[in-house]
Amino acid sequence: MFRNTIGLPVAALVAALLGLLVLSFDLGWVRLPPGGGAGARAVDGVIGPGEYDHQYTAQDIGMTIFWTVQGEEIRLAAQSPGKGWVAVGWGGEGPIMQGFDIAIGYVDSAGSHVQDNFANDAAGHVADPQLGGKNDLLEAKATESADGTVLEIRRKLDTGDQYDRPFKAGVMPAILAFSDADDFMTYHDTHRATAQIDFLGAAAGQRKIPEHLAEYQIGLLAWILVLAVYGVIGLVSVWLEGVEPIPEQVEPRAGAGAVVALAAFSLATLVASVVFIRQVVLGTGTVSSLGATGALWMWSLAVAVAVYRRYFVSQEIIQQDRDEEVPW
Repeated sequence: MFRNTIGLPVAALVAALLGLLVLSFDLGWVRLPPGGGAGARAVDGVIGPGEYDHQYTAQDIGMTIFWTVQGEEIRLAAQSPGKGWVAVGWGGEGPIMQGFDIAIGYVDSAGSHVQDNFANDAAGHVADPQLGGKNDLLEAKATESADGTVLEIRRKLDTGDQYDRPFKAGVMPAILAFSDADDFMTYHDTHRATAQIDFLGAAAGQRKIPEHLAEYQIGLLAWILVLAVYGVIGLVSVWLEGVEPIPEQVEPRAGAGAVVALAAFSLATLVASVVFIRQVVLGTGTVSSLGATGALWMWSLAVAVAVYRRYFVSQEIIQQDRDEEVPW
């Protein structure tokens, strides 16, 4: 079926793209759009697939927060592996948790309990009404399952309450914490993390690739790379040699387009290599910039070589029987 056609490399590339799509969903690079209707977006203590636009995971404590901004309101959820209270805070000036606006909740035999708190000192927090403020959570719900505890809330970006911190554009400090105790005051022990998050944008510093991939993710990534490399090599081979090479002497036919392409990719190779080496020597390159310039360097060189091979090198195509002693 695929003999003397480009079908097999194309099929390999399609399989690689499908694998990459699966991996993207699994790692959270791609999410389903939020469901349309209030029912699908209810604050019910359950985080559905694609329900939130953004998320941030504190890898060291295994806790994740999710959020979506809707007009002048924000819907925010916190998911922890603990079986007690779970809390998320934002906007404090410190030290420690001084000045943080905190949403905290837990579940016990009486049901869901959620409070709008304010950290009035470095190591303590109380409900806003106790300080003269008010509970500004428009909706709130906590649930508990075998996987841990989930807290969901909805409130205005800016409530006007002096004991609430408004959500503003730009990065702001955030704290995440949980406990296995069903109350509002038990110490979180080591189950606490800090972050810098742009709630009106996306998580700052969120890793695209987790520090530790699962075995199936590593295997899937390996197959994606193998299929992608095979597909690219197959397509390039067909472009260089034709679908079914005919024995002949082929002279180069370099036109103006080939000359321009070779010059452009050669120049890109030179520039990318200089930028890459400069970043390495000076130590100024971030991981992402080094990866981008390095990839540009290698791919520009590969394309330049392919163009040179295709349009500037004489070719002699011969055919001969192959005997690899393999019983295909």
